[in-house]
Amino acid sequence: MPFREFQSATNAEAVTFRIGTDIFEAAKECPAGILLSMASMAQEEGGNAVAGTMDFLDSVMLPESRERFAARMRDPQNPISLKVVTELVQWLVEVYTGRPTAQPSPSPAGPSATSPSSTEPSPPTEPTSSPVPAGAA
Repeated sequence: MPFREFQSATNAEAVTFRIGTDIFEAAKECPAGILLSMASMAQEEGGNAVAGTMDFLDSVMLPESRERFAARMRDPQNPISLKVVTELVQWLVEVYTGRPTAQPSPSPAGPSATSPSSTEPSPPTEPTSSPVPAGAA
């Protein structure tokens, strides 16, 4: 009977990040169900990606960090912007899955294979003649 043992690749320590002067901590590992639920909510037609994102953050942030993060999300004097939240979630998903979430950037175009054509007419070329082998004429 086939058998295989699986082990999670858990981060050695809590995942730490800084926003402004505040340092926040998230769990070493994210339960797969949380990531799968977030992905499912984001892909469902009319799905609530915002709820999935908030559930994800609530699930992975350590309690003290979760409270400060939630307070900063609503603090008009020292807010956490939506752009930062989006970047944070993307980075956390990369950390927890070990896979980048962004598409690779396109490669720059290489040099042209041919030189640009000239607008000047080319000079006439002289016909080349092949030597006639001896005895063929």
